[in-house]
Amino acid sequence: MSDILKTTLLHASGKSMVMLGGDVFDQKVTGDIVHEYKWVDGEPVMLLYKRVLGANTPAYMIEMKDAHQYALSNGGPTKLLLSKLCFDAAKTLRAENDKATLYRLIDIIVEGLDILLKMPPEPKAIEIANRPTTGHDELSMKIDGKTVFEVQV
Repeated sequence: MSDILKTTLLHASGKSMVMLGGDVFDQKVTGDIVHEYKWVDGEPVMLLYKRVLGANTPAYMIEMKDAHQYALSNGGPTKLLLSKLCFDAAKTLRAENDKATLYRLIDIIVEGLDILLKMPPEPKAIEIANRPTTGHDELSMKIDGKTVFEVQV
């Protein structure tokens, strides 16, 4: 389970969201900023947050569907990232608004988009049910609540 469990999660738009754990695909640390790649509501996201977490530590979230707002097809940052989004991320993270911090955030975001875009769909749980009435164990795989595979072991 991730350390993000006790933090306030903010969407890039500034909308507050609730995060309740979940699997982490990848995690990196650059200076005092953690960039974590995981799934929120089944969708791949990049989370940026300070390494030292507290009860009200904010996190900046970038969804895969919004990746085009941050980098061009040639890998460079967009004008929107340079003019607004990096400032939004710094403000959300309560980071300094100086040139070095902004450049570091731009680098983290642009380089991290490669990981974000390569993330697979969220892994689904495999349910192992013990059914004493039949005397057999069954292995069931469910996707979206529907059993797609079942075998007796």
